Amino acid sequence: MRRLGITNVPIDAGSACRAYTSAARRDSVDGIYREALCATQSDRDRALATMEKAAERGHPLAQEALGTLCLQSEPPRVECAAHWFCRAANQGLTRAAVLAAWLLSEERSPVRDVDRALELYEQAARAGDASAQNNLAEIYERGWAGVVDMPRALELYRSASRRGLPQAQLNLARLLFKTSEPGSER
Repeated sequence: MRRLGITNVPIDAGSACRAYTSAARRDSVDGIYREALCATQSDRDRALATMEKAAERGHPLAQEALGTLCLQSEPPRVECAAHWFCRAANQGLTRAAVLAAWLLSEERSPVRDVDRALELYEQAARAGDASAQNNLAEIYERGWAGVVDMPRALELYRSASRRGLPQAQLNLARLLFKTSEPGSER
């Protein structure tokens, strides 16, 4: 409400959480997800169980949240994280696509799947995610997908650089400098 310029409505998190719980009891998936968010403040176990319920029912933000919780556990549960990030990515959640692709592309990952990682990075890159563009550019530059594609790598580094990602700017400069050296291929 405050973002809309309505400032005379008092904030009442307790009432909001009770309303979310009421919606959850009426089988609203969004209500279940938001009830889980409310429970994180007071009852972590209930919050996790409720978040899992929302994720299983297809709520993409709940799926992404579970993927994050899997990565934050000790030890990190990579398979669990990849599962939930991929499910959220399948529903178009760009952050989840980037995280899933990162897990699937890591050399020592127990869930390594470079082809799926490429699909997810491409999805996120098309959505304008600079990290995905940078990481995908590196895959093409180094040939990790089975073929080196320098024009595509340059295009992706440039796009991520224009979005202000410092690592992409460094990678672009490095690649441009490298290709301008005597004896290097253009």
